[in-house]
Amino acid sequence: MFLPPPPAQRFFWFRYDTVFDVIAGAFRLAVGKELCAVLRYCYPVPWLYDLASATLGWASLNPAPLPEVSDTNCNGDPDEIVFCMALGSGYVLLEFLVPLVVAVVTAGLLWNVLKVAINAAIDAVEVGRHKVLKSLGVVVRTAKTAEADLKGLGPLFADTRLRLRAINT
Repeated sequence: MFLPPPPAQRFFWFRYDTVFDVIAGAFRLAVGKELCAVLRYCYPVPWLYDLASATLGWASLNPAPLPEVSDTNCNGDPDEIVFCMALGSGYVLLEFLVPLVVAVVTAGLLWNVLKVAINAAIDAVEVGRHKVLKSLGVVVRTAKTAEADLKGLGPLFADTRLRLRAINT
């Protein structure tokens, strides 16, 4: 069953030390009295109150109708809620905004590193292609030079071929 706070604590029984609690405080400020009336209507039926309290209790003020259980009785001081939310807003910064900024900065740095790596890979491929083409050019020039040299030696080889034919016949 939903346990109400002791009377001495009044509204400070809601803890504002997480992002969810600060957001819930904003809901309590906006719709807390209306939800409190719904939960108070369910209070006499334990199973219905437990269900409604578990689903709506986070956004409601304290609905306990008995003065010995709670002295708030669906009355929450908006100044207390705003004060608690202002103190708890540091948790929003620490738990949500700071990690978001770190993630964005890290993603930007990783994107730059990825661009540099891709450009380095492209440059390496270009350098490799240039060296391969240069080597092929040397091979082709060497082959053309050898062919020209062989053509220059053509009459010498032609005379040798004739001699070999004469010997074989």
